Amino acid sequence: MVPIKNLTPKEIISDALRSRLQQSGIGQKLADVLEKRSLNILFQPVVDIRAQRIFGYEALARGPADSELHQPLALFQAACDYDCLFEIDWLARSKAIESFFKQSTDQSRLFLNVTINSLMARGHQTGMTLDFLAEMGVPVDRVVIELTEHHP
Repeated sequence: MVPIKNLTPKEIISDALRSRLQQSGIGQKLADVLEKRSLNILFQPVVDIRAQRIFGYEALARGPADSELHQPLALFQAACDYDCLFEIDWLARSKAIESFFKQSTDQSRLFLNVTINSLMARGHQTGMTLDFLAEMGVPVDRVVIELTEHHP
């Protein structure tokens, strides 16, 4: 089995999904995002007001800046519409974890938004995030999963 952090776009995107996505303009843009890993991850500080310090950072996914998929609602709605929510969600989550823990020098926490839809999506496998954190050497107590009814 290939370690999760070493999955290539081809291993994340099945040939059937790639073929289906390439049949429409938005679908092709989603395929491009997945194949090029072109999600941008931004980090918004989460502040502990009492301690007057940054407690952690919330990861926010954005599609390519020059695309109608730039805004997260458009990106994740298109992923739902084209049945690739699992793949887009996993790309966002894995890129957030990689980016955050490569640059984090303190003990701040990473907040990840996860929707019920993404947990129920075709392809979702229980434990992928935990396995990925273990592969990255990240203690699980540094990650907070936020369940949201809205797309991240």
